[in-house]
Amino acid sequence: MHPDLTNYLTNRFPDIFATIKCFPCGDGWFYIIHDLCDCIESHERALKLTYDRRKKSLEGSDARPDPLPCPVEASDVKEKWGSLCFYTSGGTNYIDGAIDLAERLSERICERCGSAAKTRPDRSWVATLCDQCNESEEEGERRNELLIANIKSEYLENSNETATNKE
Repeated sequence: MHPDLTNYLTNRFPDIFATIKCFPCGDGWFYIIHDLCDCIESHERALKLTYDRRKKSLEGSDARPDPLPCPVEASDVKEKWGSLCFYTSGGTNYIDGAIDLAERLSERICERCGSAAKTRPDRSWVATLCDQCNESEEEGERRNELLIANIKSEYLENSNETATNKE
């Protein structure tokens, strides 16, 4: 993954990517990884809120709320056999299901440009590519550059503006 996109993800989700410094997968899966991490964070916030409410409702009694599950931390994120692999510790069954869904989605999204795709086992390595990226290396590179520019304008420029506004 492009270094700017990697930096954005590791800075945006520091708790999930505490030990990860690179993503050996295509830029086309940026949105899958980003949205999966958004889902994980939302779920963990909801669990914490529920825990706090339950704890407050039990004040004055001997009962204790069920403990919170360990927070999710990614140990590895990579491409393997044309599919995203997202390895973690911690979490819940819900989060395991979200990870499984993200991995399955990656089998249908071009790892280079983010378009609809299919897994191509007939190459020298298994890859998930759209028809255009599969047919022409130059076209694949052009589409990848457009994707990176779109992601940068959507996420990186907005995050820089937000950081400037906070100062």
